[in-house]
Amino acid sequence: MIYYSIIGWLGPLISVGLFFGLYRKAGLRGGIMVLAFLPLLGMVLQTLTNVGLGVLAFGDPKNYYAITALFNVALGLLPLVVLLWVDWPGHGQDDVFK
Repeated sequence: MIYYSIIGWLGPLISVGLFFGLYRKAGLRGGIMVLAFLPLLGMVLQTLTNVGLGVLAFGDPKNYYAITALFNVALGLLPLVVLLWVDWPGHGQDDVFK
């Protein structure tokens, strides 16, 4: 049973590493680098919320599992959305942005 929880954490950890590298490669620095860690935060929040609500055991468990999974997906995709909207440093010299 412990193996399933370890495997569940591998995806967010790998995506954090990839987002961090992608942000560095894009030239983004400073506070915006915190956004690269949002997939890990989503996994932590999903785990804590599921455990907390599971202990309370009110309502249908499928309801809060679906809601926490949606939060996890939103936090996992937010770094990519930020990359689409933020102005990359040095984009004036690059051929890709013309």
